[in-house]
Amino acid sequence: MPSLTRSASCLIAAATAASALAATGPIAHWKFNESVGPTVSDDARNFPGTLQGGASFAPGMGIEGGALLLSRATSDRVLIGDVLPLTGQSRFSIVVWVRLPTPASPDQFILGRHRATVVAGYFIDVGVSGGSYGAPGKAWFYASHGPGPEPISTTSLNDDQWHQVVFTRDPSMIRVYVDGAPAEQSKTPVSIGPTFAPLMIGGLENPSGSPFGACDGLLDDIQIYNRVLSDADIDFLFANPGSSVMAGCGADITHGAVPGTPGYGLPNCELTNDDFFYYLAQFAAGNLAVADLTTGAVPGQPGYGVPNGVLSNDDFFYYLAIFAAGC
Repeated sequence: MPSLTRSASCLIAAATAASALAATGPIAHWKFNESVGPTVSDDARNFPGTLQGGASFAPGMGIEGGALLLSRATSDRVLIGDVLPLTGQSRFSIVVWVRLPTPASPDQFILGRHRATVVAGYFIDVGVSGGSYGAPGKAWFYASHGPGPEPISTTSLNDDQWHQVVFTRDPSMIRVYVDGAPAEQSKTPVSIGPTFAPLMIGGLENPSGSPFGACDGLLDDIQIYNRVLSDADIDFLFANPGSSVMAGCGADITHGAVPGTPGYGLPNCELTNDDFFYYLAQFAAGNLAVADLTTGAVPGQPGYGVPNGVLSNDDFFYYLAIFAAGC
């Protein structure tokens, strides 16, 4: 284990923590550029998925490259798993590109973790659900609540054209964007409750817990960030499908600090003491893949924020600085 003596360079890094955020992109990014299944790759390398039902890739049919082709008639969906619960007051942004048929009826389930009839989890939907949620052809976000608190877009998406849909959430506001900024509606967020339902694209669980597909059309370029994207970020992603935006929360690295538990070693859009103790354990174990973060701990110096294959005091105090800076 590397020694932990506080050097002058570490003191400088701690003093400038506000500017020490690691350069990171989305924590999940599904581009659907594969030609055959069943594996759906994640460009962020955190959350690969599996095609289920009759779900298939559609090369050349996406907003950029390939797309995911879904039909509820064959219960098409992508299973990601027991990840990204986004519970409580998490900060996050979800970006999706959708091309939905005209008319889009019934409602189109895009992405989320939810079991039907159970007030828990979250999801993105387009259309009217349960007779009271959402609006015809509009995008909206469910967050473990009854009808009313969901932000609903003003733009209709059931026109067989590609549209970018973005939801951003922080403890004070949840917003919906369609085809760039500004936000079309903002609402006071509701705390997201835990669910046993897995994360799925294009599907959810029925009341008995069986997964099924609930979307018709094409989906592409789905991204999840552990921070709130700015209007400029959203406009950039709208103008540059397939791209991602950097910055983010480099200190968010795990769901919990207990080895073997679901989400161990994977980001979850929340920064807690678990992240710090997970990093400390990886540093003590000499795990270069996780703990090697920087060449030096002085912002602006060559190699700052760039791994160098060596664990030293600088790596620990660099992580301490970005953890102190928050998300």
